[in-house]
Amino acid sequence: MAEQQTERSRLPLYLMLGGGVFLVACLLYAVFGGSDGSGGDSEAALEARCQFPSCRASGDPRLGRGYDGMSVAVDPADENHIVVTDANMAAGKCTWHTTFDRGKEWIDGTFQEPAGYTGCHINGAAGGHVPTGPAGVAFGSNGVIYATYASANQEQGTRESVIVARSTDGGETFTASVAARPPGDDVSYARPQMTVVPSSTGGADRLLVSTWLCNQNGRFCPGALFLKSEDGGASWTTPVAIHPADIGVRSPSEPVVLPDQTILVTFIADFDDGTASLHLAKSTDAGATFTSAIIDRQARIGDRYDPAKMAFDPRANAIYLVFTDQRTGQQQVFFRKSLDKGVTWSDPTGIAPDQNATSTGVSRTPSVGVAPNGRIDVVYYRTPAANTDNVFWASSVDGGVTFRSRQVNESPIRRFEFNRAIGIWYPPDVASVDSGAWVAWSDSKNSQEQDENTQDVYLRRMVPVGADVPP
Repeated sequence: MAEQQTERSRLPLYLMLGGGVFLVACLLYAVFGGSDGSGGDSEAALEARCQFPSCRASGDPRLGRGYDGMSVAVDPADENHIVVTDANMAAGKCTWHTTFDRGKEWIDGTFQEPAGYTGCHINGAAGGHVPTGPAGVAFGSNGVIYATYASANQEQGTRESVIVARSTDGGETFTASVAARPPGDDVSYARPQMTVVPSSTGGADRLLVSTWLCNQNGRFCPGALFLKSEDGGASWTTPVAIHPADIGVRSPSEPVVLPDQTILVTFIADFDDGTASLHLAKSTDAGATFTSAIIDRQARIGDRYDPAKMAFDPRANAIYLVFTDQRTGQQQVFFRKSLDKGVTWSDPTGIAPDQNATSTGVSRTPSVGVAPNGRIDVVYYRTPAANTDNVFWASSVDGGVTFRSRQVNESPIRRFEFNRAIGIWYPPDVASVDSGAWVAWSDSKNSQEQDENTQDVYLRRMVPVGADVPP
């Protein structure tokens, strides 16, 4: 009887403990691995994916993969549908990665170049470049996706052509075609930047592309060109120069289109005294001709291949511009804006982790995006010490008057230690949506030993909180 009483007295405790374990298990299942009743993940699990920790934007398991030169685009109709383009520099191929479930699973593919073209062999004997900037992939109308890169035709050695690829199945497959082939063996079209203007009437999308004009085996790039397609990439205009004939320039930005159809592109001119001038090229005749004016002149505007980047905010009718220079003694990120189509610009605002642009370290390769709700997103690499990189996201909800900065990567990037064969001049990218900033960057954290050259593109959704949310 005593033993029976003891067992009966323990029964409520067992029930409470068992119920508690069951409750915790249900909660964890619902948040991290549960089903929404349709065989997919729970809404909470889907929402949290790639928020923390970040997601590797690929399913490629091979060692020695060397992904960089990334661009990211988010489907405006479905935030779970994301496309990343980049280049596997170790393999010399331009590649894409598509997810339909917000980064849980990826479809990886290699662009099949048109007949006679050689891939993406960055600075190699076969030529070929991904964009120097974020403008490499974009959604058009009706779910069509466009991507651009440069590749060399075997008949022209290292002379690169502008290639544009198109997907009509959400990024599961792409078909590539030549947008512009250099006219002679002494000319190369390198590092294309693309802007897609989706059709709002059911017609064809407009594609606008800027590219470097290079010669001497691609080692000397003195010009910047513009070309466009009004029929979704079926045909292209002949490239035209966007700069004065009497100066050599570099680093054209992606084109920006204003509501009145004015087309804007920035470029940089270097001087023997170590300074550089940042110019705005403007076309009011649909890209047939361009005029240009100087925005700024400072020490080392744009480090090497680093162009300035622009974004247009239709809510504020403002053009936002980010670039780097050494006016503070070391390379830093600066922001300016124009409310009159680029005629005048605001004073530069420094962007740095401490809000005052006085942090030690060097910043480089910024990219900028604008969410539909008006939030400005700027992402960039910062090198606080030798052989270390970090990625930062700076956001503004007051038109760029102030910025709040947060680090994106979870641990320092040590690409200089592990990946000696992969370049460091490709910027991070950002796709801005109202719910957050999707940031893509290259990271060598999966490298196990020196010179292994394993590098991946990572993707993280930075969620605005408090003061990061526009009024």
